[in-house]
Amino acid sequence: MADDWYELATLEHFWMQRRHDILQSMLKKYLPPDSLNSVGEIGCGNGTVQEQFFRTYGMVVDGYDLNPLALESSIAVDQPRICYNVHECHSSLKNKYDLILLFDVIEHLEDDAGFVKSVLYHLREQGSLLINVPAFQSLFSSYDEAAGHFRRYDIDMMQETLQGLGVTLTGWTYWGFPMLPLLWMRKALLSVKKENIIQTGFKPPGKIGNLALRILSRLEVIPQHFYGTSMIVLVQKT
Repeated sequence: MADDWYELATLEHFWMQRRHDILQSMLKKYLPPDSLNSVGEIGCGNGTVQEQFFRTYGMVVDGYDLNPLALESSIAVDQPRICYNVHECHSSLKNKYDLILLFDVIEHLEDDAGFVKSVLYHLREQGSLLINVPAFQSLFSSYDEAAGHFRRYDIDMMQETLQGLGVTLTGWTYWGFPMLPLLWMRKALLSVKKENIIQTGFKPPGKIGNLALRILSRLEVIPQHFYGTSMIVLVQKT
């Protein structure tokens, strides 16, 4: 992930808030948080997801990342932040977590399936993995390139990635449908604009604009399997 993205991905950002809405919807429908004893996040970045989860559920989330700058600037100051490569598969972390959050990580990796396999080492049997990714390759743009994305996903691609990893699909949804016109506009704009791509593509247009986008982003029914700018899937380790 580009370092300047972390400066923009705040608790107040409409997209971060909407993604948390979707997390809550998925857990409410499929995995009640009071059934969880241990939660980890792989690719915790600046700690936004950790902090959101704590504020909503009162649960500490162990955060793992390889980006020292993101870990040092994390807003989750009272939660564990560990510089760790999941491919190490440390024995003390084997089968440790009831739930692992993997939010906007695997699209940055050439070997996404291999990474998920290593993540699952850290999940107990019957534990759950919640994955969020950008959706639909047709929306791929210069923004994705600047952010270090290899791909965007649809449900078929995700199922292919997870095939043979010993997981079953619990539930899934596309989300961000109301944002589609903005992504089409962003793709067109960034086809000609070559500077400050992350800021141009992710920074809201002021507080009022952020609020308006927050309201707009909520105008969809979840779950939905039609179309969206992102996708979230919940799988169980078998």
